[in-house]
Amino acid sequence: MPSSENVSSNQNYSFVDRLIHRIAFIHPMVQRSLGGIEADIFKSDLQPAKIDRPTFVTGLPRAGTTLMLESFYSTQTYATFTYRNMPFLLAPLLWEKLSGGFQKKGELQERAHRDGMEISFDSPEAFEEVLWLNFFHDRYVDEAHLNCIPQQWITSEFVEFFEATIKKLLVVNQQKNPSGSKVNSLRYLSKNNANVSRLESIKAVFPSSVIVVCVRDPVTHVHSLISQHQRFLNMHDDDNFSKDYMRWIGHYDFGGNFKPLKVSDEVVSPSNVAQLTPAYWLRYWIEVYRKVMESSVKPIIVCYETLNEKPQDTLTYIAELAEVQNSSAFIQNHTNIRGISNKQSALDVPIELLNEAYDIYEALKIRSCR
Repeated sequence: MPSSENVSSNQNYSFVDRLIHRIAFIHPMVQRSLGGIEADIFKSDLQPAKIDRPTFVTGLPRAGTTLMLESFYSTQTYATFTYRNMPFLLAPLLWEKLSGGFQKKGELQERAHRDGMEISFDSPEAFEEVLWLNFFHDRYVDEAHLNCIPQQWITSEFVEFFEATIKKLLVVNQQKNPSGSKVNSLRYLSKNNANVSRLESIKAVFPSSVIVVCVRDPVTHVHSLISQHQRFLNMHDDDNFSKDYMRWIGHYDFGGNFKPLKVSDEVVSPSNVAQLTPAYWLRYWIEVYRKVMESSVKPIIVCYETLNEKPQDTLTYIAELAEVQNSSAFIQNHTNIRGISNKQSALDVPIELLNEAYDIYEALKIRSCR
């Protein structure tokens, strides 16, 4: 199966590939039912797996969340979703057995964002949102925005299913590396940008969780958001399957599927996603990170600029706060961090809006790893 980041090309997905994906996502209950059946079939395999300090990486896209995901995953002490789990994400054990005979070799290639980051079938990716969609879609996904998922929506059924899914990933990862980490020494790792709107709900489900929120200079961040949004608008215009695909996995961050997280009344639901202004994106940035700043949950804040300026020191500090088991491997990722390119031009936005954004940015930066 091709990777989800490269669905922009009609040549990447065969007719059979597309058919299998459409079957997998034709209705939320397909994934959920398979996941439930799988949990019963492999009950004895899941029994020994323990969930310890699951780590959730979040923040608006383009803030360094993928870099953090890959840095944690490189230590070989975490289990998470990878491209090989597609399309039956909630039944990874069954899919691993069914697809094992025709899995392709993982070869690195630049992802669709065209940002220099390379991925393969074995790369970790943000597929957790499919689980949230399966339980909360009707209340969560509105016509033009995404509602927050409060603690009151969390049910025992959701918690049980979430825990079972994590245990499956722990078992799958251990089975692939039988001579490596034991299943009880692995920790769950999540990258999910939408989780930035539900920090309290994550803590309610997993009180021992480690939450990492990535933040970036608002001017350069907004420039990057605008650039990626236009890239995905073009991609979705060229290929409806890529648009469907990103909607199936809950990636509403960019393009024709864009839906903002309704973290406050100040976040406006757009009537035309192709006409979003810099001021719109900056206001969205402000509201999302204001919610982080005011949250009762105090996550580990990772500042993109600090990480680029002092990669080794910053990774060392994160490793300590997140209690990374193989901290030396985690810190070694400092060699993969590129310096920040030339600062982007100024945004055409009201100065009051810009000052508001930088007040929040500086406050979060003070709390960040340094």
